[in-house]
Amino acid sequence: MRLQDKGNKDYLAIGVFTVVLCALIAIGVYLSLNIKRDAWERPLQKISRLVDDAARYGKSILGEFQKERSPRNRQAQQARRHVRKGYEYYKKNRLEKALQELSLAIEAQPKNHEAYFWRARTFIRLEQDDKAIADLNTVVNLKPGYSPAYDNLGWLFMRRNDYNQSLANLDRSIELKPDNGWAHYMRGRVHFKRGEIQKAIENAKTACNLGYKDACRDIKRYESDKTRSTENG
Repeated sequence: MRLQDKGNKDYLAIGVFTVVLCALIAIGVYLSLNIKRDAWERPLQKISRLVDDAARYGKSILGEFQKERSPRNRQAQQARRHVRKGYEYYKKNRLEKALQELSLAIEAQPKNHEAYFWRARTFIRLEQDDKAIADLNTVVNLKPGYSPAYDNLGWLFMRRNDYNQSLANLDRSIELKPDNGWAHYMRGRVHFKRGEIQKAIENAKTACNLGYKDACRDIKRYESDKTRSTENG
């Protein structure tokens, strides 16, 4: 092949390439002018939304991770461990060890109402009623709807012959949990000690109907006392 023929073919190839390139540019310009704008933007919007969703999800995962590692959460977990240990010692009647664990729980999380409640129960077993009452009052301040604290306060004040305080706490317990047979039974006993026999009978009947068997036995006792007082009156 002569050099001149080769040069002519090169020029032809360059010319064809140029024509094809110009055609592609022309098609692109035509499409950009005639295709609606939203047809171009729609895929971009979808991609943008996907990116935003991924970013939000990433932030939520990071937030949960940071929350789990936060000092407050660690303190709560530590407190729960001490409460569990304290309760186990309480069940085994290892009361000093129970006090240690429950006090550590309160130190780790001062607003843990369960720690105060079980420490109060431990104080009751140790016959340290003043400390028990103080802890139970803390419980109802932290969690006003926690009925077991009112049950225990009602019983402690009855044991001190402070019947007004006893009734106030038992009334609150029953208000929170009307089907609490034990609270009705205890309120009946307090009314009986105050000489309010009819109220004692009514509470004992309610407790008996709720399945508290000791109250069924007390009904007969209260009715017998009522009969005697009527005969003597």
